[in-house]
Amino acid sequence: MVKKIKKARVKELQQPDEFITFSTKVAEYVIKNKTQVLSAGSVFVVVILAVSIFFFYSGKMEKKAAAILSQGVQKYETAMQTKNPQEAYEEVSPVFKSFLENHSGKKSGQNARLIYANICYNGGDYDKAIALFEQGLQDFKTQPFISSLILNSLGFVYEAKKDLPKAIEYFQKVASGPEAAMKDEAFFHIGEIYNEMGEPAKSEDAFKKIISDHADSLFINVVRDKISG
Repeated sequence: MVKKIKKARVKELQQPDEFITFSTKVAEYVIKNKTQVLSAGSVFVVVILAVSIFFFYSGKMEKKAAAILSQGVQKYETAMQTKNPQEAYEEVSPVFKSFLENHSGKKSGQNARLIYANICYNGGDYDKAIALFEQGLQDFKTQPFISSLILNSLGFVYEAKKDLPKAIEYFQKVASGPEAAMKDEAFFHIGEIYNEMGEPAKSEDAFKKIISDHADSLFINVVRDKISG
């Protein structure tokens, strides 16, 4: 016998995913109001997810899981005050691994994967970070904006790993994707990497895309100086 779904539940299922809506708004705010960030440390994913955890989940579902995860984040932040990123990563890894074993399929698990990916990246475990970010692409495959943030993060990881062609591949996905907010930064990193690879013509082409297509970019004066210099 098929049970009837209560009207309240039907209404709930018809509503947009509140977590995704909130996370996207936070992400858009971060991107629009970011200061000039030019290094590979500009991984925005952790900013979005930390805000989502502490504000969205505070009065919503998965309170217990969110509380555990927030403790893991706090433990990492505390460790970073006295230890280097690799030591902090090693200290909190058991916490995040245990959390993912118990909450992998939940929204808090999706958060945890990306936060842990960022911690792995900072700690130098690039292969683990890549695996977690790749899973994040599956978790958020229907959300173009967050997917672009993850692709951007993968570009940083591969750049840190010195796999420069792969880094360019991921930044190109951001640059050619549907979301406009991060394209200028993607072109900037493409230009920087091509320059590092000894391909100045391709580097200049990437910088010129910022000048021609993103005149209001925070990178505009920097790339003008690079081209003129």
